[in-house]
Amino acid sequence: MWMSRTLSVGLVLWCAHAAALEITVDGSQPRQVMHGFGTCMKNWGDPAKDPVSKWTMDPKALALYLDDMGFSMARIPINRWVIEGENPYGGPVRVTDEIKKDPTKLTYESFGWEGQGGRVKEIDRAGAWAQALKKLNPEIKVFGSVWSPPHWMKKADAKRKLEWSKFGSSSCGGYLDPQYYTHYAHYLAAWSVAMEKKFETPLYAVSIQNELHFFEPYDSCIYVPSEFAAVVKEVGRVFKAQGIATKVMGPEDMTKFPERLMSFVHPVLKDPEANAALPIICSHGYSDGIDSNLQKEDAFKLWEMIKDTGKEYWMTETGGGIGSWKDGEVIADSGKNKGQKTKIAGAFNGLATMLHNAIVYGHASVWTTWQFLSGGDDCRHGLVLCTMDELTPTKKYYIQKQYAKFIPAGARRVEAGPDGKEQVLVSAYVHEGRKTLTVVLQNHGAAEQTVALALKDVPAVAKLAAYVTSEQKNCEAGAEVTVSGGKASVTIPAQSVVTLTGKAE
Repeated sequence: MWMSRTLSVGLVLWCAHAAALEITVDGSQPRQVMHGFGTCMKNWGDPAKDPVSKWTMDPKALALYLDDMGFSMARIPINRWVIEGENPYGGPVRVTDEIKKDPTKLTYESFGWEGQGGRVKEIDRAGAWAQALKKLNPEIKVFGSVWSPPHWMKKADAKRKLEWSKFGSSSCGGYLDPQYYTHYAHYLAAWSVAMEKKFETPLYAVSIQNELHFFEPYDSCIYVPSEFAAVVKEVGRVFKAQGIATKVMGPEDMTKFPERLMSFVHPVLKDPEANAALPIICSHGYSDGIDSNLQKEDAFKLWEMIKDTGKEYWMTETGGGIGSWKDGEVIADSGKNKGQKTKIAGAFNGLATMLHNAIVYGHASVWTTWQFLSGGDDCRHGLVLCTMDELTPTKKYYIQKQYAKFIPAGARRVEAGPDGKEQVLVSAYVHEGRKTLTVVLQNHGAAEQTVALALKDVPAVAKLAAYVTSEQKNCEAGAEVTVSGGKASVTIPAQSVVTLTGKAE
């Protein structure tokens, strides 16, 4: 006879006769330290017309980000308009001949913050968002990514065209002119100072180029590996000379193509100065900058190439699929299939699986989804759907919450497995200072699955609180799970994500 007690969240603790999947959490096998989770935030658009821009600084959105989600990371764009030259769309000249001749003149004080209309407002919005997060949570880490250096620093060649976007005043493609490598390093140093002085928010890290392999119809810039290494080296040199603590990261290419991504890293590793200047390797969870794709095999292959370098790995951007629980079809808004219906993963098969793959197989210390807020009905690019009137967290929001809310910054992932058996994915985290243990389980099977946990060399928790997200539930809490003699038993509903978390006395 089957005997059970059903909890309010749909978890079931089996008392007898259940065929349990045995999973061991082994604290004696430590893995990466987690800095945390977060997103980027769109900084363009008119707040009177654009719902994302309207809600960015709203206390309700900030509370969702920090209090409900528990995010400890935030990504901002490093905007070139503070020191841009004249462009086809008007606007005053910020850069001077003196600055072009002498890179040391390119400082925070040379930046222009007023009188350039919407562009300066965009810069202020990104910095102000970071500042607001920092005031509410002093421990949050803010990092930046460059979409394009100032247009005047770039050139074109036979393979890398440079143009102003027909969609607006974006500097598209081209490459960074070697004569301006030192200028660019001073530009990034000045941005770090600006974040500290103007926005009272230290810039923890900066990526020298977002998606450096692509020409895009928005701000973009293309590098070859030798150029990437040379720029990393020069930025590191200038940062060191100025005492800039901001870490340099890159190359922000695609996890889908580990060999290509690492082709940018190899010249860095061969140069002692460049190698010392790049402590973080980062990638995006796309196949092409649009299509979300972060497979276990690709994440594992990339980590195998990284692990002996002594560097951290961060996953700094992806969409993660549509906001609904199940897979669906959308009209492609870009790429070769633009305007056509295309299949896209839902939150469970998309974001949940990708999170697991990046953390467990890619050893990611940081995960930042592309956007927090999204005005698109399918929420492909964000976690929270917003209209001019309201905010609505999607299933992607609650899936990411299953990780972000319960894995504190500074926790270390420890070995847990077997992973993937009976379609159950597992990861576990220990924070030694807080004496906490968190276990995240995903059941991708069509039936509920009983799991017998064996806890080894982890904080001696007596109880584990349980939270579940499924098609019907949104990170809902249930009854505590008892731990006795380092063992616990829990049955995970079909097609669900369950987080167990507790603190030792």
